[in-house]
Amino acid sequence: MLDARTDGEWDGTNNRGNRRAGRVPNARHLEWVRFVGTDDSRKFLPAGEIQKLLDEAGIARDTPTITYCQGGIRAAHAAFTLTLLGYDNVRVYDGSMREWANRDDTPLVV
Repeated sequence: MLDARTDGEWDGTNNRGNRRAGRVPNARHLEWVRFVGTDDSRKFLPAGEIQKLLDEAGIARDTPTITYCQGGIRAAHAAFTLTLLGYDNVRVYDGSMREWANRDDTPLVV
């Protein structure tokens, strides 16, 4: 899984109103904002730069990738970016942490 959330959510210091805080076990953390420039245009970075970020995060083309965030919006951006780069096995967990962290039967790690 690729987690597209902010650091406070990732490290468990911000539960975003959920009953529990943390992240999905074995998730990789790479925020969607890393895929775009820091100027006001927010244009996508060159494909090579994004690929380097994905490689450094351990996101492999041949592994199924499920993106998530709090409600699926940031995760959709991350999934779109992966798809643009040719990743074929990408899905968005649209329930994201709003669903996962409010269930008692789902594992979380901090």
